[in-house]
Amino acid sequence: MAYGFPEGFLFAIAENPAASEAFRAMGSEERQALFLRARHAQGKDELRRLADSLAASIQEYPQAF
Repeated sequence: MAYGFPEGFLFAIAENPAASEAFRAMGSEERQALFLRARHAQGKDELRRLADSLAASIQEYPQAF
């Protein structure tokens, strides 16, 4: 784990530009909630889906970031 996040999740975020942008824009409470979801993920596919949902959130609600 890197910075408390599963490494596979950080890789999934890094390879998705929209997810990277959303992650950088998050506040500490949002990152904490994301951390908890990533910790409970059951494998790389679930981590990738979590990163994709993060990317989708910035595309759907750019004003929130």
